[in-house]
Amino acid sequence: MVETDDGTTDLDDKATGQSLSTTYKRFLIDFTGGKSDVKFYVNGIRCAASTTFSMAAATGSLQPYVQIQKTADANIDFVHVDYVEVKAKRP
Repeated sequence: MVETDDGTTDLDDKATGQSLSTTYKRFLIDFTGGKSDVKFYVNGIRCAASTTFSMAAATGSLQPYVQIQKTADANIDFVHVDYVEVKAKRP
């Protein structure tokens, strides 16, 4: 699932069509379309492409948030963040 919340527009739990497993995944949050057109990718595949994610009402800094939720089963699940990379245009 992916979601955005800028204090005005709150888009919760939009399905990505991706499943997590025991292999590493590369996640990308793309702001090249500006705060009004945020895109999400998993391993290079765009997720929830039919939804327009807007963070336009955000007036402060934006922060990614990683969370795992699971159903009630016996598996012990966790998120391992290997690295975080930020690329931005220079002023």
